[in-house]
Amino acid sequence: MYQPSLFNKNALIGSAAYLEALNYLDGTLKYGIKPGHERINALLKELSNPHRRFETILVTGTNGKTSTARMIATLLASHGYKTGLYTSPHLHSYCERIEINGAKISEEELAKALNDIKPAIKKADKATGDPLTNFEILTALAFYYYAQEEVKCAVLEVGMGARFDATCLTKAKVSVITNVELDHTDYLGNSIEEIAKEKAFAIKEGSKVVLGALRPQAQRVVEKRAAEMSADIKNIDRDFSLRSAESGLDNTQKINVDGLFFDYKNIKLPAAGRHQAINAAIAIVAAELFNERLLMVKKFKVPLSNLSFDGRMEIMQTYPAVIVDGAHNPAAARNLGRVLREEFEYDKLILVLAIYKDKDYKAIATELLPLANNVIFSENSSQRCLKADKLARLTNKSNYQVIKPLAAAIDVAKGIAAPGDLICITGSLATAADARMILSDERLNGSAE
Repeated sequence: MYQPSLFNKNALIGSAAYLEALNYLDGTLKYGIKPGHERINALLKELSNPHRRFETILVTGTNGKTSTARMIATLLASHGYKTGLYTSPHLHSYCERIEINGAKISEEELAKALNDIKPAIKKADKATGDPLTNFEILTALAFYYYAQEEVKCAVLEVGMGARFDATCLTKAKVSVITNVELDHTDYLGNSIEEIAKEKAFAIKEGSKVVLGALRPQAQRVVEKRAAEMSADIKNIDRDFSLRSAESGLDNTQKINVDGLFFDYKNIKLPAAGRHQAINAAIAIVAAELFNERLLMVKKFKVPLSNLSFDGRMEIMQTYPAVIVDGAHNPAAARNLGRVLREEFEYDKLILVLAIYKDKDYKAIATELLPLANNVIFSENSSQRCLKADKLARLTNKSNYQVIKPLAAAIDVAKGIAAPGDLICITGSLATAADARMILSDERLNGSAE
């Protein structure tokens, strides 16, 4: 079911207090990404260390973090735990990042929480002489909110790496590493080993660790860190497994998971792609480890089947089918390509592509361009977006157009698509966010006519 109000820009700014909070948070984006824990530690100390008042599960990895974290939180909430969920980045609103038991923090609650912690932010900035970043402030705000609301557990998506990430100041009971691929190489390193080392810092002393399928060089690095931390590792395809996944006609799949304490059968997952089925298996085992016993299928089956994964292989329209996906690195593009080849039926594929210039856009394009009958190179609204003309140089075929902005590209794609065709809009989360807004506005305008 569509909820157009979620995508209406005006509806996202519902009060003067929230607009003030939005302007404040956006103003901190200029401080960028800065390593180190001195700033966030100073702020949390001023707030009486709210992150120590609940247990946590840390979820890191190159891809699949948000989906996996969301599924873990749903599983735990269905078993009676008051569960916080913290994810990043957001598609449309800061409120998307902070949830309790599936309910997003309201604009009023976010504005109030920010006002509550502003004096502490000012003191921390003065103490360190180094302004807190946007991500650090949001993370501290989430910790403060969860402590105020007395959550039992918070599932925290690690922003990037783990060594210096603000989320990793918590002592996780369970740590999850979904996968390790090349991404954010300017911050994390240029090799799988270097990136694995950064992500392995999510493993805490005595924690339980759940691993997806890692490359051998990443596995070795993670195992070394786990041994140093006396942490117990559970590996997919060794200690637990995705036994089977059967795709449905409605962008869903039924999965069977052999867990640690129980074998879970006929679980409906409202997402396409084997990678999402693997994420679900990882989520089930992480929740088992937190719960310290088997999960009750009758409790989580319906909540899990009702989940939505915004901007992840999301079907926005039908006839022709229009999907948006935030694939923003080669591994994610590879997963998307596999789903397009194996799980969707269509006559022609029309690809609308807009990618960040600081990503491996050549490798992303290499994964996706051969699948398309028609390609439209475009640009999203971010200043980080690669120029469409430059992106278009990656193909020597004649089946492409350069059309910007994205709204015009989508309009052209829909104009050339027959009812049996598939339009895929992808390249980054910003592309997915813009496309969702554009397509939702079209639905609103269409319903108004």
